[in-house]
Amino acid sequence: MRARGALENVPSNVRGARKQPYGKKSTKEAPAAGPLFFDASGTSKQEEGFTAWVNFAITSGQPADADAPAASDAAEGDSLREVEEKRADAHVHTKFVRLLSGAALRGTLESIEQYVDEGSISVREPLNLKGDIGLRDNLISLLCCYNPLWLARAADAIAGRPVTRGDAAPAGTAEAAAALRRQLDRRVLHMPEQPMPAPEGRHLAEVTRAHEAAELDAAHKLIVKRALSIILLLDAAKEGAMLPADPCLFVPSSAIKSTRAMVIEFARVHLSATVGDMARLLESHGAPLAHVQTAAHEYDFTTRALVADMRDGARLCRLFDLAPRGRGAGG
Repeated sequence: MRARGALENVPSNVRGARKQPYGKKSTKEAPAAGPLFFDASGTSKQEEGFTAWVNFAITSGQPADADAPAASDAAEGDSLREVEEKRADAHVHTKFVRLLSGAALRGTLESIEQYVDEGSISVREPLNLKGDIGLRDNLISLLCCYNPLWLARAADAIAGRPVTRGDAAPAGTAEAAAALRRQLDRRVLHMPEQPMPAPEGRHLAEVTRAHEAAELDAAHKLIVKRALSIILLLDAAKEGAMLPADPCLFVPSSAIKSTRAMVIEFARVHLSATVGDMARLLESHGAPLAHVQTAAHEYDFTTRALVADMRDGARLCRLFDLAPRGRGAGG
């Protein structure tokens, strides 16, 4: 009676349970587990993920090297992706600055500066690239024949301003193109205003005319030096494949497809006839002007249908070319 009374407080499901002998397995089957990680559309989701990764690897390139300097403008609230993007941008900016001031371009740029200061290379009369808005816009449009990804790097290196992504418009948009044109106009091709000297016994109108002529001459010299510096820097950077994805140097829709053609067009429109063959002059001072953009450079590697687009092997070869170096054969 005491044992039966003690079992009255035990739940019925536990009361009738018996211990399974050691070594025997229960014949009762476990409930079938459902799809924990993949649903009915798992295959299509995988395909979309791989397609997005291929497009990112081909168009955006790989992250920066492991020994790259850290970006100094990383904010406290930035995500890991934003910090990595700033770090990669700072690394590319450092490479462009080192190339601009390195031995590969130093001799050619010094020769150009000497020719410009002496007046051997000068802006054609009566052009006014300082005050004529239309002429400045034409010059900026000529420079915008370059791919914005390359042109923005060169402009930042020459202007001495590192890249900041925080307030930048997304690449490829009209806002980004307008921002790049403003940077070229206000920071790269802009000559700061100089105070006019005191008349010191001379007529004020004479002093004003002399000051304006001196400012125009200084602005023209600055514009010629920096425009040619952009052209030579981008030619050397493209030959060295300094951008991870190595995109086209020139916009595919542009009529200019080579560095030599860009130099000839710039000299034909803006420089005086005393310069002669500007491309030959630069080549005689160590500038190779080597890059020529072909149809192979303009091939569209964007993947839209993963199964169909991977059959030709072009995108696989492109991914292999962009794969990080320094790993073993099994990496």
